[in-house]
Amino acid sequence: MKAKHGNAIVDFWKISKNYDEDWIIEGFKSKKIYWQKNNSDLLCVPQAWSTAVGKLGEYLVYKDKEYLIIPNKTFSKEYVPLEN
Repeated sequence: MKAKHGNAIVDFWKISKNYDEDWIIEGFKSKKIYWQKNNSDLLCVPQAWSTAVGKLGEYLVYKDKEYLIIPNKTFSKEYVPLEN
């Protein structure tokens, strides 16, 4: 799905066990995103200095070839989902 963030259009996914968008599938294949081994309800995104973790129901945003975990509160304040 797409959302507007400032002047940019980004891809987003409300983290769940269901996904079919190419950018998400590619993220899993390239290991840029993965489910945590000990808790499969947590999505991990390696960052430069650590690993960001998102829970089911939070958001994964793909912007400028980078994956970002966005908490619900921040997403609802800063992102505007676009109609398909």
